[in-house]
Amino acid sequence: MEINLNTAVECEGRVCGAVTNIIINPVTQTLAYIAIMDEKEPRRELLVTIGMIGSITPEQVHLQCTGDELNRFPRFTEQDFVKMEVPDGSLAGCLMLPYVLPENLMIPIQHKRIPGDKLAVHRGARVQAIDGEAGRVDEFLADAANGQITHLVMRQEHVIGPEEVSIPLDTIEHEDEQNVYLTLDKEGMMNLPHIPIRRSFMPDWYWAHALVIKSVTSSAHQIENIAKLIAELASRSGQRRIQARQKLVSLGRSTIPSLNGLLENRRHQVRWEAAKSMAQINDTDCIPGLLKALEDERFEIRWVAAEGLSALGMPAVKHLLKLLQAKPDSLWLREGAHHVIRSVIGDEPWPELKSVLLELEKLDSVAASVPCAAKLALASLRTYADHENG
Repeated sequence: MEINLNTAVECEGRVCGAVTNIIINPVTQTLAYIAIMDEKEPRRELLVTIGMIGSITPEQVHLQCTGDELNRFPRFTEQDFVKMEVPDGSLAGCLMLPYVLPENLMIPIQHKRIPGDKLAVHRGARVQAIDGEAGRVDEFLADAANGQITHLVMRQEHVIGPEEVSIPLDTIEHEDEQNVYLTLDKEGMMNLPHIPIRRSFMPDWYWAHALVIKSVTSSAHQIENIAKLIAELASRSGQRRIQARQKLVSLGRSTIPSLNGLLENRRHQVRWEAAKSMAQINDTDCIPGLLKALEDERFEIRWVAAEGLSALGMPAVKHLLKLLQAKPDSLWLREGAHHVIRSVIGDEPWPELKSVLLELEKLDSVAASVPCAAKLALASLRTYADHENG
């Protein structure tokens, strides 16, 4: 089923807006977002992730969120994206994420990678070197293997030196709403390795047109399929639930947003199915949901979540250590963290992590000891990672 412009958008049983733009990820060639015009005054255009779409008909797009949740989506800004223009004008309203690929499709393994939806920097942000503003972010360089962002692409005009600079994410110190601050000065930026960039993802615009329409249609079909499978997880039939879970797991990370939504379901069986599915998907994007399930009131759900986090290894441990610093008084979190950390390290000599285990076993160590031990352990893991990368 194809998503068309001006299609009505429904939320909580009422029409809340209409589709104004469709945003494609040119690297993965899939639908990434839709922009909708809010019905409420003052009128606003909101950017809604594809994972929030529950079902699609020719007349309507149904969202899996409340009105309050819809209001928290970011504003849509056309300048953040790239227009897709073809000679016949048939892609009006179709935009692309400003992603480009390296010419040789290979990026050195040591470079940091971040999923595009987790990157706080937006197109047009000012790039601030140590010694002043150097330019603006124009595009984002993606790894062809997984679609994750590795570099900011800064365009320069009327300067001596390269007109285009690819800036590794590792050099970002911090960012705010309008700026990204680097650990490099301007000279250091000019000395960064030049990465030839490929912007032509398709042989010609007409083939691109067909590919985009196919991509949108395929994404919409998959969304409908996921919505049906998600509904089956609430079935009274155990066999139907198992079959639905197996199909959701086979679809992989595209199902994670929908599964996360089930962790709030009032039926514990549905919450268990969601946690079990994420544990079997075994992707680091499942970590936030599994951490939430680790504090569920039902033991069997906490157990499944702990097993899923254990299978994800050190990335899950790092998230747990951060959470222990923020919520050291959560008994269920402490129990689950002990299970996961013990399973991951086994007999390996990790003294800082073993110190965390010892503190978690003490009933009187909530106030300060657990957060302190977790902080030291997290620092040791970062030092170890830096040593390995160096």
